[in-house]
Amino acid sequence: MNGLRKHATNPKLSDKKIVNQFECVGFDRDEFASEKCVCGKEELKWLYYMKNKKKINEEYALSTFIVGSSCINTFYKSRKEKNKIYKGHNPIEFTFMQWSQKGIIGNFRKQIKIPVKISKNGKVKEFQRNAWVITVSNKAVFEDFEALEKEYSTSIQPKVNNALEITVIVSENVLKKMKKTYLKDSNCLEKNTRHKFFLNFKIDDHTQMGKPPIPINFYLSKLENPEASNFRCSEPTSGKDFLT
Repeated sequence: MNGLRKHATNPKLSDKKIVNQFECVGFDRDEFASEKCVCGKEELKWLYYMKNKKKINEEYALSTFIVGSSCINTFYKSRKEKNKIYKGHNPIEFTFMQWSQKGIIGNFRKQIKIPVKISKNGKVKEFQRNAWVITVSNKAVFEDFEALEKEYSTSIQPKVNNALEITVIVSENVLKKMKKTYLKDSNCLEKNTRHKFFLNFKIDDHTQMGKPPIPINFYLSKLENPEASNFRCSEPTSGKDFLT
């Protein structure tokens, strides 16, 4: 919390008020562990980018700062205690972090193009991006979806039986890497095939911070084969399991 104070509008504010000023705007992984957290911890592998949403209309609000996984856990736990809007025991953001770090098993549906609003230097522009529509199963998000909608505007669409349809942005750089490794003999995934998706979350339109619901996008970081042929009943067994 002391690390956040120097980025707050007033360092003398209470912990609860300080927590309320900030938003995590994106996630990344540093294989070289070269970054430092605001708390002073060095050699971070998991990076979470934060901004002060109360300062978004001022020049110095354009800069971001980095916190590590331990500090972002404390931040979300503190915010959950303040808001108390989710039914689950953990903040909903913990689920998004798991999708980033551990991946989630699901089914590929189709490839589409979507408009994405991206703010840069205080201005917003709209771009067309390649995206995949995938279906996954997650009880925490499914059961707390109404609460999630009050905080975030996402590409997640709840279906039935804990199934979620998510539109995931796929960058050209990520696609090129997968063509060399995972895809190999094909240029795209086969419809209804099962994979483990690693998804990063990001706020692209910073001008909407502090104006819930905040729009977040999901980005594909990598793909893996599911580690086993047997799996929990909450996961899809085939492409037909989530037909709506």
